[in-house]
Amino acid sequence: MNNNAKFFLSLLSVSLLITGCKGISFFQKSTSNSIPVFGIYLKNGKDCRMAISNKVDSENTKELVVPTLPSFEVHTDSKLQNHDSIDNENTDYSMGALTNPRTGEADYLYYFKYTFFVKNNGPMVVRYNFEAKISELEKPNNTSSYSYDDLLRVRLYENNNNENTHYYETYAKAPRDGQRELIASTSTEYCINFIDDSLILKREVRSFEPNDIKRYTILVWLEGTDPQCDGIAPTGGSFKFQININGVEE
Repeated sequence: MNNNAKFFLSLLSVSLLITGCKGISFFQKSTSNSIPVFGIYLKNGKDCRMAISNKVDSENTKELVVPTLPSFEVHTDSKLQNHDSIDNENTDYSMGALTNPRTGEADYLYYFKYTFFVKNNGPMVVRYNFEAKISELEKPNNTSSYSYDDLLRVRLYENNNNENTHYYETYAKAPRDGQRELIASTSTEYCINFIDDSLILKREVRSFEPNDIKRYTILVWLEGTDPQCDGIAPTGGSFKFQININGVEE
């Protein structure tokens, strides 16, 4: 990667958009703003009383959304903050931001993180399906050799809230040779491939007992040391992503 090159994601009309390379910025508004940039959606089956919240003891709900975000710049795994700080309900996406000292507002993000909780508020043991997906995808309109999703890294922390652990897995789009991506050029750890072009990950949680609480943190960044992060920056592309949780009685 050319160290002088900068690749940006920008949010215009609540959509994540690629916007720049080598000092040149490109802007194109999304034609759709009906879907938030990021959302978590819970659906309960019969006799299932699950809930989600962004604080362990805050009001329970079935929907959490982030309608807009500051701009993104490429980052790298080795520069992320420690797991205790990221996988933590007391920090939000602003921890990954570069803040303008004059305005106090975020100029752009190095990464996006969001911590939330899944709870069983009912008397029954339940199970639930959990999936993360790209809910809206618009490919670049130029002749770039790669798209922003080629650089995308998605890390999911999943832990029992009563345990001081930070177990996680990191996901990336499969490279053209069908193998697996390294998390970064400085890492020896490999990503798990996205299931397909839109579905990032899918898993099932069983034997979720009454009053059980799972803590999740989603972490997203564009990996600047990815082998494909070179050449002409993509322009005009956009994406939105979401998490779906479907609970049923065990």
